[in-house]
Amino acid sequence: MKVPACRQILFETARRILQEAAFAFTDDPEDSGREPGGAFMACSVAFNGPFHGAMALASGERLASILAANMLGVDEDDPDADRKKADALGEILNMICGNALPEIAGTRAEFAITAPEPLSEPQFETMLSNVPEHKLHTADIVVEGFDAFLVLILDREDAQAL
Repeated sequence: MKVPACRQILFETARRILQEAAFAFTDDPEDSGREPGGAFMACSVAFNGPFHGAMALASGERLASILAANMLGVDEDDPDADRKKADALGEILNMICGNALPEIAGTRAEFAITAPEPLSEPQFETMLSNVPEHKLHTADIVVEGFDAFLVLILDREDAQAL
């Protein structure tokens, strides 16, 4: 699969999951003004199947709190939303990964996905800097006016063929 097609799958899957699971509205990055999202947050999952690799989702803390509030059905200023923001970001990533991989590999493909793990900003940047370009697929998305960044890393030598 070519990079633009993979990027489109990532973007459309993220858009659908964010709308269905977190009741969050999304925009194309070019179509929206962006707001700072506060301190950096990220999480990652690893997966194994017909190919293996990792997926990560990064955003600001403010967006993660909004997603948590929406998923919990509470107001954005509810303390539970703030406490659960990392869990919400991880759950969104888990759903995106579980839905995007079969789209990329074919619907009959099965994958085992690890539990989401939090990443610091330096860990996230190191992860990206250590990946050859042909194994890295990214999608920018604006969620509720805030930037989010989705990354797919394919750990196979013929990853450029996907």
